Amino acid sequence: MSAIRRALSRAAPPRALLPAGLLLVVALAAMVLPAAGPPGRALAQSGVATATPTATATAVPEPTATTCGSNPLQGRTQKVVAAIVAAVPEVADCASVTAAHLAAITSLNLRNQSLTTLQSGDFTGLTALQDLSLSNNWLTTLPVGLFTGLTDLRVLYLGNNRLTTLPAGLFTGLTSLALLFLDNNQLSTLPAGLFTGLTSLGSLSLVNNRLSTLPAGLFTGLTSLGSLSLINNRLTTLPAGLFTGLTNLLGLYLNCNRLTTLPAGLFTGLTSLD
Repeated sequence: MSAIRRALSRAAPPRALLPAGLLLVVALAAMVLPAAGPPGRALAQSGVATATPTATATAVPEPTATTCGSNPLQGRTQKVVAAIVAAVPEVADCASVTAAHLAAITSLNLRNQSLTTLQSGDFTGLTALQDLSLSNNWLTTLPVGLFTGLTDLRVLYLGNNRLTTLPAGLFTGLTSLALLFLDNNQLSTLPAGLFTGLTSLGSLSLVNNRLSTLPAGLFTGLTSLGSLSLINNRLTTLPAGLFTGLTNLLGLYLNCNRLTTLPAGLFTGLTSLD
């Protein structure tokens, strides 16, 4: 109490008479209040949470290729490697994948992987692959040779990307391909001969792109094609003979374009068209 009275004598005005209980409260407050300091320190000492400045995190680009020793996955795009490993139940990492494993894979799912690029050779060795999904990514183009050797591929999903162009010869050799989805991209033109050799193709979707013209003969040789959708593009006309030879075509969808004129005989020979 002597310490309290000394603190009070320094804090109180001269000759001030205060009740004893109030004197005690004032003195105790004078003893426990911290000395003035930086606002942040005072808040921390009083138990109030304060934000602590932190360094701004810098995004580290994800590697595009993976090192898997000297096995068949060496140098492929990282997320392709991860998908291949996931498709082989008996292996735990890419270093354990063999050529025999690759040759046994029939389905590969790379949907929703934020892919921006792929490398030629990413799918090398997947000779039994029948179903490949690359939809819902950020791909803007695809390299020539990406699908080389996929002779058993039946379904290829490339929709919901940002594809603006495709190289000639991209689909060369896909003789078993039955379904091809290129919808919801940003394609404005297509190279002549892009679909050459796809003799098994039964359905082709080019819905929701930016196509304003199509090259003559683009669909030549697609003798199995039963459904062709060009809905919601920017087409103003179509070249004569575009649909020549499509004798098995059952459904042709051209709505939501800007067509103002069509050449005479455009639909000649479409004997199966509903």
